[in-house]
Amino acid sequence: HKAADRQFRGLETETDWEAPFMFAQLADTQLGMINANEKWDEEVHRCKKAVENLNKLKPKFAIVCGDLVDMWPSEDPEHPTADCGKRAQQVVDFKEVMSGIAEDIPLVCLCGNHDVGNRPNAVTIEEYKREFGDDYLAFWAGGCRCIVVNTSLYNDPSDAEKEYAEQHAWLAEQLEYAKAQGAAHIFVFGHHPWFLVDPEEDADSNLGQWHLTTPSGFVVKLPNQYFHIPKERRLPVLELFGKSGVRAAFAGHWHQCGTQKLDSGFEMITTSAVGGQSDMGEGSGFRLVKVYKDDIVHKYFPFAEMPSKVPMNEDMRNEWGIRLDPEVVKPGGAARAAVPPLAQVSKLKSPSRRWAQKRPEARKPPRVRAAPLVPPSPTEQFRAAPPLLSPVSPAAYTMAFTPPAWPSNAYVNVCHPTSSVQTAAVA
Repeated sequence: HKAADRQFRGLETETDWEAPFMFAQLADTQLGMINANEKWDEEVHRCKKAVENLNKLKPKFAIVCGDLVDMWPSEDPEHPTADCGKRAQQVVDFKEVMSGIAEDIPLVCLCGNHDVGNRPNAVTIEEYKREFGDDYLAFWAGGCRCIVVNTSLYNDPSDAEKEYAEQHAWLAEQLEYAKAQGAAHIFVFGHHPWFLVDPEEDADSNLGQWHLTTPSGFVVKLPNQYFHIPKERRLPVLELFGKSGVRAAFAGHWHQCGTQKLDSGFEMITTSAVGGQSDMGEGSGFRLVKVYKDDIVHKYFPFAEMPSKVPMNEDMRNEWGIRLDPEVVKPGGAARAAVPPLAQVSKLKSPSRRWAQKRPEARKPPRVRAAPLVPPSPTEQFRAAPPLLSPVSPAAYTMAFTPPAWPSNAYVNVCHPTSSVQTAAVA
């Protein structure tokens, strides 16, 4: 594995800033989620789209922020019936499809709750390390220090208190080291968002509900508190981030996008999934991040809106290039832009004036499409879901399935291993 000794081989030497660069952040490929681990051909198809786009874009590196596969670890106490054979095959298929990424694009993977469990332990962590390498590590890229964290240990360390304490001490050391080395930016990557809306949010905050409709029509409902790190373990980490000047933390897990920027300049960036989407999801895709010495610019792109090449010029920070439409490629010819470059759009004369000069008798000018570079994706600001149907205690989260034959208020414990209702998918 390239992720070993708390480093990532091949990304150890770029300690000095040289020029702006771009990286890609993916999340929740989660092979098996869409069809309840019966098959995962749709997730493989979406991963292939991701690989195809990454090879066109040529980012400095790509990182998948957890939940690489859906089947739980074999020694997860909350899921004793987890199918080891299916998980092994999902891991094989994930590695096979992602091996299509060009060799000059390093791929960094980190663990999510489906990779090590909602309540990880030494055995589940070792299983992940055998499959993918270290569960937390750090590397350099373009003069920026990138720190990868196993957030499942912060979510619930009750079965791994030693591992939790070791990682927290290591994180503090890494942040201090990055600041002392004068890193251009410090980025932290994990699976769980540290918060969704407010650093002070807790189990009693009105964060609404998260919904996911499965292909069979079941509706999975979870309180949004399921997705963030509990406040008592979040605040000490955010304090470390503030002292060291962390620019941004990147996460997945939510299966939809959300961005919150604090007055300090710190940004919590949550990215939607390559795989299955929540009902509020933006569509399968990934995020592109443009890194400049004094700031970063980022945007989530569904695959249908993904640009083919991104300009990195200082004066084009907020421009994302063009998308080449393969449907307009003629045999033996080059692909033409599906959308004209911004410079061409801005220089277009009034179509109605041109038409009137040529055909003064015409009453209606022809429709001329001068589209923007890339249609804007839906807003990434947090959108409150409907209020909770019933109070949810911080100790026990619940989820509801609402097929036509069941009452809409049928609830089962999300973490109960002996429940008679099997979860179709859990984020």
